[in-house]
This record gives sequence, structure tokens and C-alpha cells, in this order.
Amino acid sequence: MLPWKPRVRRNEPSELDKLRFDYAWKWFSFHAEQRTKMFNFMLVGLGALATVVVTAINDHLVLVARFACGLGFVIALVFWRLDGRNRTLYDYAGDILIDLEDKVIFGQGRTLKNRDKKIVTYGIYQRVKLLNELNEIKPWWKRRLLITWAGVAGIVEGKHRHLMPAVALMFAIFFAIVFVKATTFSEVVKNTPTGCCTDSSCDPACHIGFTWPPIAPAPPPPQMVPQATLVSSVKFTGFEKGLNLLECDEHDNADKLNQLRAAIHDAQKLKLRVVVFLIGSTDRTPLSRELRKQFESNAGLARARVSTVERCLDARQESDAQPQSTQPEMVRLVSGPSYVPPSQEPAEVVKEMMAADRGVAVLVMGFPMGIASTQQ
Repeated sequence: MLPWKPRVRRNEPSELDKLRFDYAWKWFSFHAEQRTKMFNFMLVGLGALATVVVTAINDHLVLVARFACGLGFVIALVFWRLDGRNRTLYDYAGDILIDLEDKVIFGQGRTLKNRDKKIVTYGIYQRVKLLNELNEIKPWWKRRLLITWAGVAGIVEGKHRHLMPAVALMFAIFFAIVFVKATTFSEVVKNTPTGCCTDSSCDPACHIGFTWPPIAPAPPPPQMVPQATLVSSVKFTGFEKGLNLLECDEHDNADKLNQLRAAIHDAQKLKLRVVVFLIGSTDRTPLSRELRKQFESNAGLARARVSTVERCLDARQESDAQPQSTQPEMVRLVSGPSYVPPSQEPAEVVKEMMAADRGVAVLVMGFPMGIASTQQ
């Protein structure tokens, strides 16, 4: 016969306690997570409505702003009530968890020192029973005052229990105020200067505006060149593909050079400052290897053609019987092709249009004397 052994009492929770804890925890977790998700949806939705309200007021659409405010006010109150309902539902499970902490998990009447060296209840959920204890206080006005004070303290401490409904109520108050004052806000925006004045007779207050940080006054506009005159314009198009040679004495080219020379002379007689713009253009024909060694690119070929026309013009000026008091200023430019051949064009048309891009346009401009080159 085996010797008798006394039964040892086990401190492990029973299967029923485990089932209760699991059921309560799942209920608590579901409604707590649902509350957080609904809070996030509220922030996104009401934030979008607030943007609509501000945009409508800025565009003076008072009816649209009031409609959005009314919708936002109602939605904020709905979220506020739903948040309270979710909090009530997970508090049901919280009461069960508190009881299990007392009787099964941590035990009753036990305490410990927290990180601040204060004696607190040995548990987790038991330490958030303040609101439940406040509900037992009488009379009602004292209970309501203490609950309100606890809510304010909870907001300061960042407790979700108090912050989430407070945010919903703040949205509701915002939409209510804007709904009532929408017309006033629209008039304020309408009468607020939105930019700086450029007229010298404008009120200096206009330059201040209502922006933060303050915007410095815009610099005065640059002095514009008065009465710039196009004296003459011609185009030299006698260039062969890949070449920068031009017959200066050829009849048509000689007439164009004489026209430019006469235009320069006439502009100087009128006491104008003469600027000659030489604009070389290129076509889309790829350069051969030999031409790339000489010009590097189509733009380099265009610059070489500009130099050729400039030499012809200088030679024409030197041979002129009437010497110039001042030499005109030369401005050399290069432009790309103005014609991009589509695939359906005939080859002859493409050839002619691309040949027209192999040229140098010359513009003779007259400016009043004394205007700086940087202002031209």
C-alpha cells in the first residue's frame, strides 16, 4: 500500500478562468481597435471637409461653406457618440479583466513601488478605475465637476480615453463657428490684399499684406528700353549642305549687304545706337565624320556661317566711301531648325524646307543713345 501524500493546492488558474479571460480580452481588443480605426477615419474625413470649407470661403462660396460646415458638424457629433459607445463596450470587458486581475492573476490587496517610488496597486487595469469610482460620488454636481476635472487632466496627460472625444468635439465647435460666421469670414478674405502694388501712388500698407512671415517688398522693375526700332532685316540662304562658304560679291548677296550697310548708316545719322543681330540656324541633317572634325556639331556649323556673314559685312563697311563714326555692336546667336519634316511629306518639299534652315538672319536694331548693353 502506497503511503498517503497530502494534496498540494495549485495556484494555476482553472480552465474556466482561462476561458473567461480569453473571452473578455477578445471583446476588449476588438472594440478598442475599432475605436482607434474610427478615430483615424474621423480625422481624415473631417480634415477633408475643413479643407473644403476654407477653399469655399476663400472663393466667396458662402452657401457651399455652410453646407460643408453643417455636414462636418453632424459627422463630428456622430463620431463623438460612436466613440463613447465603443468606450462603453470595451469597458464591459474591462470590468471582467479587473476582476480576474484581483482574483486570479495578481491577487487582491497587493501593492508595489512604481518608477517614481510611489506605492500603487499591483495590477494593470486596476489602476485605471478612477472614472468608475467617480461615478459613485454624490451629489451629482460634485460628481460632474470631478469628472470634468479628471477629463481635463486626462487630456493634459495624453490619455486616449479623454483625447479622442475632445478632438471630435473640437471639430464640431469649429464647424459650428464657421457656419455662423461664414459670411463675415468671406468678407474679410475679400477685403484682404493678396499682393503688392506696383504703382508708385499705391498705399504703402498694400505692400505689407497679411502674410507671415512678412514678405519683403518686390524690387523695382528693370528699366525698359524705350522705342527700340527694327531698322532692317535680311536672310542669307546661299549655303550648301555642310559648308559655311558664301559668295559676298554674288548679286543677291551684294544687294543684301548694301541694304544692311545703308540701314546702319541711316540709324547712326538719327543718333541711334546700332546693334546687329546675326542669327545662324541649322537643319537636322547629321554631319559626316569629316565635318564633325571641323565643326563638331550643327551648332558649330551655324556659328561658322554667322562668322562668314559678319566678315562679308565688315568688308562692305571698309570699302564704303563714308567712314562710320562708331562701329555697330555685333550679337551672334544660334537657333535650331524651325522645320521638322513629318514622315508623309514628299522628299522634294523636305529638301527645300531643310535648305531654308541653312541660313543666317541679320537684324539691324536701333536703340536710343545711352542705354546700357545689359538693358538691351
